[in-house]
Amino acid sequence: MKKEYILKGLDCANCAAKIEEALKREDGVVSASLNFVTATLRIERAGDGGADGLTETVKRVVRRLEPGVTVADKLNEKRGGEKQYYGSNISQIMQDLFTYTLALLFGELIFAVF
Repeated sequence: MKKEYILKGLDCANCAAKIEEALKREDGVVSASLNFVTATLRIERAGDGGADGLTETVKRVVRRLEPGVTVADKLNEKRGGEKQYYGSNISQIMQDLFTYTLALLFGELIFAVF
């Protein structure tokens, strides 16, 4: 069983590495990869132990190592209509960047004229 989670509040690369290594040592975990930049955890467990069991394992490990970090199912985050975090909506970020750049250039142009 493969699953993806978002770790909200993760602001330390070393902490991310500790969480990843701790999850790799858990019974039944085949692989675990935590991308610090996107705060996305990809984990695979042998067999079909159930999604709830895997989620509880992830939450337990994260709570033990980083109590301020919350674990959210990535699929539910996308469905929930909440704001996406950590670069999960690249096209919107690029659009915003373009808009802000144009506004800045326009402001400088007006300032230069007067």
